[in-house]
Amino acid sequence: METAEKVNILLVDDQPGKLLSYQAMLSELGENLITATSGREALELLLKNDITIVLMDVSMPEVDGFELAEIIRQHPRYQKTAIIFVSAVHLTVHRAPADPLCTGKVDRDQSGFHPR
Repeated sequence: METAEKVNILLVDDQPGKLLSYQAMLSELGENLITATSGREALELLLKNDITIVLMDVSMPEVDGFELAEIIRQHPRYQKTAIIFVSAVHLTVHRAPADPLCTGKVDRDQSGFHPR
């Protein structure tokens, strides 16, 4: 009997407590959870690992989640990788029509993320 290979899920948040929450909620999936505390660290991990899903905070210092998603999408290997934004802040950002979020080049879920 073949066992399915685990996928790598990259969790990106500058707050370690949130990363622990994500890990606690997602650990039952049995997949490889890889954590990064900054956009820069996330990029380094993306170069070293084959990542299937990126779950990231929107508000981070230096490189925010939107900027990080744009950088990730520029790499041919990650153009179709699922990117999920997580934020506790309601965003009212007006984005330009050519922005990846407006053109559909970046995935988004506006339903919110509510850990229990």
